Amino acid sequence: MLAATVALSAPTPAAADPLTRLLDGIFKKDQPETRAPPARAAPRQRPRPAQTRQVPRKPQPATVIVRDAQQRREANAFIAVIGDSLAESLVGGLREAFATTSEIAIANRASPATGLTRTSEQDWVFLTRDYTREGLPNPQAITLGVVFFGADERAAIPDSDGTSVASGTPRWRELVAERIDIAVRAFADRGAPLVWVGLPPMKAEALNAQAAALNALYRDEVAKAGGVFVDIWAAFSNEEKGFIANGPDVKGQDARLRTADGIGLTPSGARKVAHFAEVEIRRLLAARGVSAVIAAPVETPPVDTGPDPAGTLLSLPDVPVPVVIPVKPVAGPILPLLAVQPAPDGLLVQNLPLPKGDGAALVHRVFGEGRAPEPVAGRADDFSWSASPRELSQADTDTPAALATRNTP
Repeated sequence: MLAATVALSAPTPAAADPLTRLLDGIFKKDQPETRAPPARAAPRQRPRPAQTRQVPRKPQPATVIVRDAQQRREANAFIAVIGDSLAESLVGGLREAFATTSEIAIANRASPATGLTRTSEQDWVFLTRDYTREGLPNPQAITLGVVFFGADERAAIPDSDGTSVASGTPRWRELVAERIDIAVRAFADRGAPLVWVGLPPMKAEALNAQAAALNALYRDEVAKAGGVFVDIWAAFSNEEKGFIANGPDVKGQDARLRTADGIGLTPSGARKVAHFAEVEIRRLLAARGVSAVIAAPVETPPVDTGPDPAGTLLSLPDVPVPVVIPVKPVAGPILPLLAVQPAPDGLLVQNLPLPKGDGAALVHRVFGEGRAPEPVAGRADDFSWSASPRELSQADTDTPAALATRNTP
């Protein structure tokens, strides 16, 4: 313990050296105390001005001008549909057929309480009056008429002497023909063509026979006056020209065409009748120079790109240059993609005709009874073998020994 204490308290050799103490006192006293240099503040950088950049803008679409193109969307053709309950159903079918054609307006002037045998000359003057509608500044003349009568024409007609003429008699047919002439003259006096729609088959035999007789009168009288008769009998009948309640619609799908009473039309049936009338209506309107439908261009609102960023240089807007596209005379009308396009002759899809005679018997035997047809000699399905009389007689006389001798070389 004592030795350790002495060792610690003893001075170091360097500190006890007199020469070292002398030299330190001479030289270290005059030397300045070295200190770390103070840290310099970083120089402030001047803010650089924001660089300007050009923001590209989308060029505005060029204005397209179509010369000689009808851009009006108002109706310029007015069709009056006149008749009884059948015509009232036809109104819905025609409005559906011309749904994409705003230039054609359908005026409903049909009433279930009326009939051809119950109309007079004064009635036809009222029915062919000018077309008025909210939004039209002035009444417009009827462009074309569509007549559809025959739901109930069994009433007696008063004769000129006051007597009642029973339905179906020769005099009754003469009076009906006179009323058809009155209707045709009413449209002729106004310069409007007429489309008279024939009757479809009826479920009751008496009504069916009357409908066929009325169609004959309609066809003859309208043709003599220069009108158009639309025959729809085949489109609503079977192979025997009889009544059917179901059949193909305008899309070729099987649908209910007639109402339960066997007289009226369902919406699908009315649309099918309107298909045949539409073909003649478009043809007559084209002959009168009614403009085709051309869709008006849709005005696109300007695109708002929002406020420009601060400190940016905007590019100048592009000036649209009008592009003039001449209308080619060979171009056809613009047709909607979803509309039902009629065939050139106005035919629709119908049921396949049933075979008759020998063909019907063969179809019933094969597909109805499941029996194969009788084979015909010389045909691929004839598996019979007919030997000649000589071969048969030789086969009877040949013995096994003779056959062996004959076959031995």
